Amino acid sequence: MNADWKNVRFWAAALAERHPRADLLSLSDGELRRMMSALDQAKDLPAPPDDGVYLWAVKSAWAEIRDGSSAGGGVSDANI
Repeated sequence: MNADWKNVRFWAAALAERHPRADLLSLSDGELRRMMSALDQAKDLPAPPDDGVYLWAVKSAWAEIRDGSSAGGGVSDANI
């Protein structure tokens, strides 16, 4: 179990599994926070951070996981 919200890739993987068809380009920060809070892994945690940079990092990691990019390869501009 993840102890906090710091492991962005962990949360991105959980979101990708639960919401495989999410439109990341139109996903608002508020909706992303609601989705994260609804994950089973978040049951005993406070609300996710309300920080645009943090939430962008989650979306970026989610895009990498969903699109099959390597962990160190980043996301091409065409996928952002």
